[in-house]
Amino acid sequence: YDKNLPPALVGEAVRSALRSDQGICLDFTTERFSSSLMTSDEVGVSRLVSVVQVQGKGTHSFLNAKFSQSVPRKHDMVRNAAANCGETVQFIRSGHIYETGYLTSKGRIIDRLTVLAFPGRDSGIYGDVEEAFLMTSPGNGGGTLFNELSPLVFPMDRVTLVDCTGVDSSDSAISGGDCRLKTSVITLACSSLKDAQTSFNKNILNILSGGQKSQKIDFPTRGVCHHYQVRTGNGDYADVYFTEHTFLPMEACRGYTILIREKNSTSTRSNIANVIWGNLTDEYNDEGPVGLGTLEYETLRIESGLPGYGFEMTGDGPKKSQMSVEEIKKQRSMAKEGSNTTKTMEQKNLGQAGERKKDQYFAKANPLELHQQTLVDTEKGCYQGQEGVASMLKNKRGYPRVLYQVLFFDAENDFDGNNDGGYGIANMAGAENKEWHQFLKNKQKDVPLINKTRQPQPGDELYVLGSNESIQVGTITSVAEPNGTGDTMTVALALVRRSDSILKSIRNMNLDMPKFWEEVKPSD
Repeated sequence: YDKNLPPALVGEAVRSALRSDQGICLDFTTERFSSSLMTSDEVGVSRLVSVVQVQGKGTHSFLNAKFSQSVPRKHDMVRNAAANCGETVQFIRSGHIYETGYLTSKGRIIDRLTVLAFPGRDSGIYGDVEEAFLMTSPGNGGGTLFNELSPLVFPMDRVTLVDCTGVDSSDSAISGGDCRLKTSVITLACSSLKDAQTSFNKNILNILSGGQKSQKIDFPTRGVCHHYQVRTGNGDYADVYFTEHTFLPMEACRGYTILIREKNSTSTRSNIANVIWGNLTDEYNDEGPVGLGTLEYETLRIESGLPGYGFEMTGDGPKKSQMSVEEIKKQRSMAKEGSNTTKTMEQKNLGQAGERKKDQYFAKANPLELHQQTLVDTEKGCYQGQEGVASMLKNKRGYPRVLYQVLFFDAENDFDGNNDGGYGIANMAGAENKEWHQFLKNKQKDVPLINKTRQPQPGDELYVLGSNESIQVGTITSVAEPNGTGDTMTVALALVRRSDSILKSIRNMNLDMPKFWEEVKPSD
């Protein structure tokens, strides 16, 4: 979209495309937009994913030991699938797709991984997995996952890891030798699965089949992944992994994701991923979907309540850096001189006007606090982070925090110094009597008022209305683009504390109880 278009129009167009049989499309491995066209809000925010290949006899045990969800044993093998394919597209095998949690030793979630798992070629439908692809959440691009898992691999694990992000050097299952392979991940989604299949047949299948209109393939059911071989423009074959997945909840959209592994070629026409993306977003393709950028995806993610990497999923936070001997001596000398070192350190973590920097907040959340129960197998044996998850389940008071969606109605707030006649809601809630009297005097004299109300951002704290910022409710973790949903509001996600301590503080301050809260007597 033109960057000058209002976000409300863009959001409305995205949702109109979702409701049609054209849909939306995203490229999760290549930044298709020039950095010169990116807005200030998009800088530092990414939707790119990384892919790590795990292969070997110990793949099944490795995945079970390192991640929180169990590897499925049974794989629904597709029979007679090759009968629907021609010479250009050949069916190879069927596998399983599932999501799992990558946790710290304390049970805090680092990332939500999508796993494409395939059994051994001669092991049958109940055999152990011997090859898998790990796809990170959007935003966790680069080689972070590969670099963190590599030191954890030992000879007895009987597995090898390959960093498939970008262009890698690995042994392809179909190339017969060592070559440079490029990995691409492209998603096509609509509001309904039927519309997504229609758009896929019109915009992607014709590229994979080389223009053969009679070409047909079986759409995988949910939880199943199909592996195909596709002939490229230069006569080689590419691995195409096809699955029902969109990197968004099913409540937001339905669709398909293709993971393409092909020889890296300087020719654009020989690269299947580039040809598919070019056809999807061609301005002359009237039946093509709408290509989304980073902000559009983030708005859909936050609107659907999905935790994001680096926002809600932060692991244990930043690692503490060790100070040198000189720094320790300097701090001790400053303490002897009476310097307030604590205040100095706090000032470093604050931005202008005492505001917390956006990149200083780390959620350190358990997957159960983020409504990600499907990522955890509670009946599973030992895995990294098991103790932290178990202690959360045994807590009789419930989870310490829970992820909620927060709506800021822009029509009721004057943001960013817009002096349209008064304090914003946020300022009114914490205004003292002196400020209120001065406000009335200035209003009578028609004096312009300074408005310090601003747009919310990650790290901002939420308080009970009327408590003068003395009862903290939670902390904002993600904020969508203002009006990006097509409505005059800003959508955000926040981790909110459990209600018992909040309600107790409300009673102590003699504030009105929430309307939804109904007092329960001990006799009941």
